[in-house]
Formats: sequence, C-alpha cells, structure tokens
Amino acid sequence: MSAPNEIDPYVWAEVSDDDLDLWNRFLRDFVPPDAFDAHAHLWRVADLGSPTPALAAHGPAEVTRAVYDERLSRWMPGRCPTGGLFFPFPTRSLRVEDANRFLADQMRGDPGSRGLMILTPRQNPVDVERQIEEDGFVGFKVYHLFAER
Repeated sequence: MSAPNEIDPYVWAEVSDDDLDLWNRFLRDFVPPDAFDAHAHLWRVADLGSPTPALAAHGPAEVTRAVYDERLSRWMPGRCPTGGLFFPFPTRSLRVEDANRFLADQMRGDPGSRGLMILTPRQNPVDVERQIEEDGFVGFKVYHLFAER
C-alpha cells in the first residue's frame, strides 16, 4: 500500500480536478465523438484468482460494460467511447472459462463492441472453437503468463 503522502495509482477510477484539467486542455478536442476503445478489460473479481491484482481489489466486484461507461464518462465527459474491443483481465490464476463467459454475456447487449476470448495452452481446441462460434468472439488473446515455466 502507498505511504500517506504518496499517490496511489490503484485508487479505483477516482477523477480529480487535475485529471479533468488535463482532459479539457489537451485531450477533449483530440478525442473524437463516438470513439472506439481498442483495448479495454471487463472482469469479475471472483474470476481473477489469488492474489487479486491491486487495481481489481480496490474496485467493484464486477466491472461490466455499464461500469466502464460510467467511469470513463467521468474522466472523458462527452467523449466516452461508444464501442470497444474488450477482453478479460489476465491473471496467472484466472478462471478462464468463467471470465470468457462473463465477457460474452457483456458483449451480447453491446452491438458496437467486440470481445476477445482469453486462451491458455490447457484448453481443449474443440471447446474453444465452439465457444468462439456460439459467443461471437472476434478473436482470442494469448498471454505469456499462462505458459508452464
């Protein structure tokens, strides 16, 4: 945990006056309306395993598409992305199937966004292909942290 006078980068989605000043002075005119976020994560803390990453541990139990919109709207007033490429939050002990299912459920109600499925070397290729087709994933993401080393 941070010392009392140190800035804690993991305070969940707090937006300060300095953040809004940065946004208004440098980014508001740069970010177009209806932007597409090309890299964003949605997750349930219960799927992340242990130890829970600090960022997730300090936030809500579920980061849904609605939570994403609400939090980004605070920091980017009037310019929150209207769609995105979302995938689960990777952790070494991630419950991969549950995390992928949660993401697929979030994408069902969001026609402007797409989902990437997280894959590990331990998954069955037939099951993966079936889930990609059934859940409409547009691709998959492989992380080095799932390698057996």
